[in-house]
Amino acid sequence: MIKAWKPILLLIMLSILFIWIPFPTPSKLLLNTYPNLPAPIGKEKVLLTSAGQAIEGKIIENIADDLYLDNDFRPRALASDLYDYETIIMDIGYSSNALHKINREFEEEKTRMLTLLKEANATSKPVIITYISNAYRTDQHTETLLLQAIPYASYFIGVKEPYLSRNIKSQLEKTDIPVTFVEQLDDLATPLNAAFR
Repeated sequence: MIKAWKPILLLIMLSILFIWIPFPTPSKLLLNTYPNLPAPIGKEKVLLTSAGQAIEGKIIENIADDLYLDNDFRPRALASDLYDYETIIMDIGYSSNALHKINREFEEEKTRMLTLLKEANATSKPVIITYISNAYRTDQHTETLLLQAIPYASYFIGVKEPYLSRNIKSQLEKTDIPVTFVEQLDDLATPLNAAFR
């Protein structure tokens, strides 16, 4: 009879032992996420531009037009163009074809982006970074642009998290800016509208 209870007692003892052993929790990033901003940060007139020249910047322009935001879409905007604008929305996504078409190298595009962001920062203009590309656009060039742009951002809007690398999430956490992740492109209008109204 006692032999029959030995395995059961052993299992109970092991269960109690495992309850008391702390398991390491995976380090979870704490992002400052919002479904949309509680108060507006942007003012019109808005400069819409692109870093990396991906076509997704046109999608942001269409959404801004649907929201009746006073905006200009200038994918090749320079820092000297900021004088006429109150807020910058920059969509980030690298397209080698688009850069080739405008005869620009990646390093030149990165320099243009950083110069524009530094000027916006120096003149206290809010910068909204959007990243709405899918996994096909997520490459080392796009990640480099995002990592360098995020420290200048006032607000980040992106598609749901799986397309963001751990490096980008870590940079967002370190910068501690408001972040909104949307499920799909149709959901972009709400956080963009909340940033202005």
